[in-house]
Formats: sequence, C-alpha cells, structure tokens
Amino acid sequence: MKKTIIAIITLLFFISPGQVSMDLGTCQEIDGNIIYVDDDGGKNYTSISEAVENATDEDTIFVYNGMYKGYFSINKSITLIGENKENTIITSDFSDQNGLITILKNNVTVSGFTIKNSTIPHYHSLDEVDPPTWIYDVAIGIIVNSDDNIIDGNDIVNNHGYGILLNQSHNTTISNNTITKHDFSCIYLKDSSNNTIVNNSIRDNEKGIMFHRNSTNNILYFNNFINNTFYHVQSNASNTFYNPVTGTGNYWDDYSGTDKNNDAIGDSPYNISGGNNQDLYPLMAPYYGRLVIEKYYVDQDLVIYMLWIAMIATIIFSVPIAYFWYRKIR
Repeated sequence: MKKTIIAIITLLFFISPGQVSMDLGTCQEIDGNIIYVDDDGGKNYTSISEAVENATDEDTIFVYNGMYKGYFSINKSITLIGENKENTIITSDFSDQNGLITILKNNVTVSGFTIKNSTIPHYHSLDEVDPPTWIYDVAIGIIVNSDDNIIDGNDIVNNHGYGILLNQSHNTTISNNTITKHDFSCIYLKDSSNNTIVNNSIRDNEKGIMFHRNSTNNILYFNNFINNTFYHVQSNASNTFYNPVTGTGNYWDDYSGTDKNNDAIGDSPYNISGGNNQDLYPLMAPYYGRLVIEKYYVDQDLVIYMLWIAMIATIIFSVPIAYFWYRKIR
C-alpha cells in the first residue's frame, strides 16, 4: 500500500498543470475550452458551423475525420484543427457565399483540413472582366478579412476561383499547405502586407500568387511553384521572395540558371512577373524539408584550368628530378 501511494504521488508530480487532451494526441496547454465535432455524432456537435457559433475566444475546435459543409464564418479568436487533413474535409454544397471558410476575427488558426470544391452558382468568366485578375465575386477556399492568423498544414484543392484570398489582412502566416487546381489564383492578396508565405506547394493552378493594390512587404520562401499555367507570381509592389537571413528562396520549375558551386541555390536571380522583384536565391530542386542538389554540376572551364595547373606543376616538379637522375647515371 505504501509503495502504491508513493507511485501515485510521483506520477502527479510529473503531470503538467496544463490540460491534457488524449483526443488531440498531444499534451499541451489550452487557454480555452476544447470543443469536439464529429459528423457521426457522439461528440459536442456534428457540424463545424454550429461549434463555431457556440465557441468563445481562445477555444479550440477539434474536428474528427468526416465530410463537413462549408460556407461558414469564424468571428472569434479560435483554433480550428482537423484530425487528419486527408480525411477531414470541408467542401461545397453550392452557395451564394464566396468562401468555404471566412475568417473575420484576428488570431485564428486553421490547420489539418482538405478544403475543396468551393462553388457558387454564377461567377464571372475570364472574358467578362479586364484585367481578369481583378475578380472578387468567385468561389474561394478561405477568405481572410483580419490580421495575425495562421493557415497551416491544409490541402486546398479545386476551388472555382481562389484557394486563399487575403483582403486587408496583415501579419498572417500561410505555411505547409498544398494549394492546387484553382481556376484563378491559388493565393490572392488585396491590400495585404507583412504576411509570411512559407513552405507551400503551389502547383497546377491557372495562376500562382497575385499581389494586388497595396500588398507590400510580404515575404515568401521555401515554396514550390510547379506547373502554374500563366505565371507563378505576379507582383507590381515590393515584396521579398527569399529569406534574407538564411539566403534561401523558392523553387521555380521554369528557372534555367546554373549552380556551379553545388550549394542547391541558383547562381543567378529569378525574375518575378510584373515588376522589379527577384528571388535572389532560387532553389535548384523542390523543397521538402531540406535543400537538394538536383544534379551535380561540373564546370568544364574550371576542370580544364585545373588540368593545366596540374600539368605545369608536374613539369616543374619533374624537371629537377630528371636532371638529378641524369647526373647520377653519368
């Protein structure tokens, strides 16, 4: 009995005073309540919109795998987490609203979802608007109308307009997402500055990222731009397309530069469409958590130069030896 009591006291001593959530799979401090959503029932709510409506600031909404109806707004500072991004899906049922998720409040996190197939009954075709990138009333995966948010670790797919629209949004981080198969831009920034876009896969869209109006001082690095039809990025304003601290940029599948020192970073800048912006440190291969040397580069001019040096050194070194042996055998 005495040993049992000692063991219990020892266990309690090492447990963190923060709340422990077995459902979340991690031990972490939660500022607010945890609300659980499961479309099969048995939890607090069966729909995300109902959970958001009943949440308060600093709550966490954990969503189990399932198919969930989109077109809801988040007007509280909450964290929305999916159990597994491949199987926790927010999708369309056709609506007059633009975005599957609209973030209206600061300090919102959305992570761990597939967000796809946003569709509204009528939207402008490319032929109806000039220029075609100035289109807002289209279907969108996530609309952000606030600051200091995080969109991390999602698959944002096949929304019939934009993947993400930042509208007057600042200090928002878009990271570790796959954003693909969008009719217009995968990310559209309107009057949005000081945002960070890092480590996203941006591929198979009509257009990559569009910076419109006063969207300046945004920073992008470690993104992979692959097979976007019209352009990877369009930016008339001043933005930074590399990490100035580490000297690493983004991967562009149409970059044709060399890497003569084999450091996985191109020797010449990549020019951004629409203005004077450049990625000064373009990556030679897609970034998946580490820099990769796609193929080892051999500088033929340097090889020939080194061969000449070696030949001259050999001659200089060999002549005295040959003369010494010549004198010796005589």
